[in-house]
Amino acid sequence: MKNLLQRYGLLLGAVAAAIIFHLFWEKQINNILVNNVLMLVQSSATNDFIFIGVILLATGVLVSRVVRRYVPSDRQSFVALVLLCFYVYYRLDGTVWKFQHFTFAENIKYADALAGVLWLQVLLWILSYNYQSFLGVKIILLFKNIKTFLNKSLHVIYVYYRFIRRKINKKIRRNHIPTLPNQFPNVAPILDDLPLEDGGDTLGYGTYAQQIAQKIHVTTASKRAIAIGVHGQWGSGKTSFMNLLRTELKKENYILLDFAAWNSQTPQAIVQDFFQTLQAEMSQYHDQTASLLTNYANQLVKLKDNPTTQIIQSVSAAFTGFESTQQLHERINDSIARIGRKIMIFIDDLDRLDKAEIVEVLRLIRNTANFQNTFFVVAYDRDYIVNALEKSDFHGAAQYLEKIFQLEINLPAYERDVLVNVFFEKLKHSFSYNEYYIENDLLILSKNINIRSKLKQYLNSLRDVTRVVNSISLNIANIYNDVNLKEFIFIEFLRMKDIVLYKSIFWNISEHLKEDNDSNGRPYYSIKLQENNRYDIVAYAIFKELFSKNETHIIFNYNPNSIIYPSKFHRYFGYRVLKGESIFEVNKMRDFSVDIYLQNIEDLLNKYGRIAHNTLCEYFEIIDNIQNIDDLEKIIRAVLLIARKNNDGFSKIWEYDNINNILYKYAKSNNIDKLKDLFLEIFSNTEYDGIVESGYIRHIFKYKYFLLIEKDIFSKEELLNIIVKHLQRYLESVAEHKRHDDTIVSLFYSCFYYNETNTKVIYEPAKKILQDYIINKNLDNFILDSIEKNRKHAGTIFYNYGNCGYDGVIHEEEFLSRIFAQKDKGWKYIEEFEKFYNAIKANNFEPIAFRFDTIPTNQILKNHATYLDTE
Repeated sequence: MKNLLQRYGLLLGAVAAAIIFHLFWEKQINNILVNNVLMLVQSSATNDFIFIGVILLATGVLVSRVVRRYVPSDRQSFVALVLLCFYVYYRLDGTVWKFQHFTFAENIKYADALAGVLWLQVLLWILSYNYQSFLGVKIILLFKNIKTFLNKSLHVIYVYYRFIRRKINKKIRRNHIPTLPNQFPNVAPILDDLPLEDGGDTLGYGTYAQQIAQKIHVTTASKRAIAIGVHGQWGSGKTSFMNLLRTELKKENYILLDFAAWNSQTPQAIVQDFFQTLQAEMSQYHDQTASLLTNYANQLVKLKDNPTTQIIQSVSAAFTGFESTQQLHERINDSIARIGRKIMIFIDDLDRLDKAEIVEVLRLIRNTANFQNTFFVVAYDRDYIVNALEKSDFHGAAQYLEKIFQLEINLPAYERDVLVNVFFEKLKHSFSYNEYYIENDLLILSKNINIRSKLKQYLNSLRDVTRVVNSISLNIANIYNDVNLKEFIFIEFLRMKDIVLYKSIFWNISEHLKEDNDSNGRPYYSIKLQENNRYDIVAYAIFKELFSKNETHIIFNYNPNSIIYPSKFHRYFGYRVLKGESIFEVNKMRDFSVDIYLQNIEDLLNKYGRIAHNTLCEYFEIIDNIQNIDDLEKIIRAVLLIARKNNDGFSKIWEYDNINNILYKYAKSNNIDKLKDLFLEIFSNTEYDGIVESGYIRHIFKYKYFLLIEKDIFSKEELLNIIVKHLQRYLESVAEHKRHDDTIVSLFYSCFYYNETNTKVIYEPAKKILQDYIINKNLDNFILDSIEKNRKHAGTIFYNYGNCGYDGVIHEEEFLSRIFAQKDKGWKYIEEFEKFYNAIKANNFEPIAFRFDTIPTNQILKNHATYLDTE
């Protein structure tokens, strides 16, 4: 009774005064309100519509508040009841004031609509004391059905509105300038590290969240708040778990709110921000709780304010009335009890705060916000929190934490396969923006057991997945087709795990890697064996995975874009391909006609030289999907062009091996009927000197690549005759006969082959053509080339009879006899050459000292391998 008089004494006094002095108040209301304002309100359809709207709006508010069990302010409701009583009196009396009526019903007044609002407030007040009763539950269910009906009706109206609006917009757009398309359709957006929302349960936490929700449902926090701690390392999915728990709790009639403590600027601000958040949410359910929470928060802050602030607040309290912190706490508890709903407060990322802020949040949970029927769900890394408490001089920090949280849970363990699956799903999504992405590339990796096993070691959380996918997506964009996808993924994992090791590998190559050569002569990097005592264990394991490969693995798993090759190494760190290095750009040129294709390749070779040569050879080494005979022609002509441009003293074995591989691949999956005609067209009817074409045929015999013979496309003699044709054509075209013609030597040398006994022999038709050319057209130059200076001793020069590039020809007695028989043909050096030959033959072809009178010794070349001046 005492509390009632304290709260409503002033109001009751005001009511009594209004009754006693009603004539005075009636006169004042007439002078101020009725005569100047209300008398101007006339009955009209417009006013009818306005006042009916007031009634509908008030009814809607009532329904909404009943459904959520809103508790109105007792003081405001009492005032509404008094005003309603006064209105009923004057409405029924009819002698003091006359009220305007609706146009459609004279007995219903406009003021009745306003009185209806008061009546609804009083009705809500009465219901709030009966929410838990049987009748109250029935009323709430009835109002829920009404609200559902209204929502559906409004939804139908909204859908119809959208339909009409779309029709209108279509007409407008006809005369409207269209919006610009996305300027970067091939750029993947950055993936955000967002927690899983409603319905998402990638990590399998859903069942556990249901268990916790059921536990909360059967728990009654009648005296104090209950705190549940959700423990897990950063990125382990704590927020996702809390979202799943929130989804489960939404199914119940709970009040749910989130408090982001890390948004507060200071520890003291945490208290104010918390109660402001709580006040904003609770004001929807209890009219008085909001003001109670405000006063309570001010009291708490006042205890920590400076003296000046405390004086100002004390003076203010003297005029407004004062309640202690304990009294306000009790009144808040009473308000929460009247609401009758559990309050769920979610506090995420407690481990983002500094130590003072952490202590303040824990104090809130344990003391200042320790209200009944309240549940705190707090996510944090336990080790971080304990460490922060210890730094704040809390003795027994772990035990203190146990005192705060009645239930502390660790997130359930999940299979690492889940992270690997999510990794490939997100990577596939990011790659889908890349116009050159081929889905099968990623599919093969995702099904590789060894790769999945490695990724399980590298991925610790969904946050890891998001970070590394963003990194891969960004850095591979411009080099997607010019790197080994698996190795690029691994090097990005290494970078994420240990940036120091990543930088050191690139800038200090010699410290970590050594350069070896495989059996094909290709240089590659391999790891230096050394103890790892400086770098992250996982990162170093990735490093070893990338570079600890034996030669057998390299040969059978050859990929020219691999990180182990020095010419490709920089791509994995610089994220770009040097000009002339892109195999992918070369592949795109295959769409052109033969002439344009060859011209592009020649331009590439002219512009970038050896870099382009190596890139092209690597490309043709792995080329696949040779579509038809025309495509084959284009490819072979391109390889021959590369070999022809390779005039820097390098071997052409790489190019010739590429032709072999290309022919094997084509024969494996295509009809070879037209292959012979194509081969003759390319290798026999060339417009060039035939050195490259002949060199390839020689390569066939030297390395025993007998595909063309095994498939009965050519006989051995047919292939050799192609070379002979080139040799004969060149010899006939020589306008100026010269010494040691490299073209002749090269073509002639290509006519050697290995017979059935694996003996190297010369093809006879080629030998005869060369001998005829020497004897008939170039004998003097041949004689000069066949003699060489072997050494010089004591002033005497010793001469030898060399082969001058015509091995298998110059030592034949029949050939020499034909030479000696040409004395009367006008050759200058035959007689002296015959004498020299007989002398060296008598000396078993060992070097001799010989005096040349006709043959100019200054034109005789030295044998650089043996010549030594010992004078």
